Amino acid sequence: DSDSKQKKKKKSKASRSDEDYVQSLNSREDRNKSWWDDFRESVEQAEPEGTGKFLFLKLLLNETCEIGDKVLVFSQSLGVLDLIEEMLKIASERGEGLKSSKGFYRPWRKGRDYYRLDGSISGNKRQNDIDAFNDTKKARLFLISTRAGSLGINLFSANRIVLMDASWNPSFDTQAIFRSYRLGQEKEVYVYRLLAHGTMEQKIYGRQITKQALASRVVDSEETGRLF
Repeated sequence: DSDSKQKKKKKSKASRSDEDYVQSLNSREDRNKSWWDDFRESVEQAEPEGTGKFLFLKLLLNETCEIGDKVLVFSQSLGVLDLIEEMLKIASERGEGLKSSKGFYRPWRKGRDYYRLDGSISGNKRQNDIDAFNDTKKARLFLISTRAGSLGINLFSANRIVLMDASWNPSFDTQAIFRSYRLGQEKEVYVYRLLAHGTMEQKIYGRQITKQALASRVVDSEETGRLF
């Protein structure tokens, strides 16, 4: 009947490769609830860069914009991408936006200075944004959902990659890195993996290394070095 067909249609949409389109609704819902407000200082609520990761990202963007490098920022959470956009907006309002090689600032403008890719972006717009980012010197930053943008896209114009969090599946992060480290890349590629010490994501990254070590042992007899 029509009801069952409608349910199947919705299920099919939810199970597509860009599955974070559905996750984004839950993510933004949780942010609106603000259940953590009681545990945070008022200053932290007003300033997204109050955390170590966001402070590092802000400093990195200032440095890379001055020298002309482009940055890719990957995150599992669409809420994190939302907060980064909020950070750019606040910085622009304070006159601390995009820093040029001449030392002056101008506002971060979406669709010109930075772009965003997640599961809600259509295929045509996705490709148009990728082409614009690669071809336009003014474009400095691309915010990307790890699930939606770690495969099938070429962003060789960027040579700085920031992984805001760790995936349980190490191939997601590896593929994200190879959006920049690929044929056509003419610069040295720098990868920044941001992890909070003593948290669950540190455990996740440890599991990543173990899984990659097992995968390496399958194809050769090399020992994998451990740094933790």
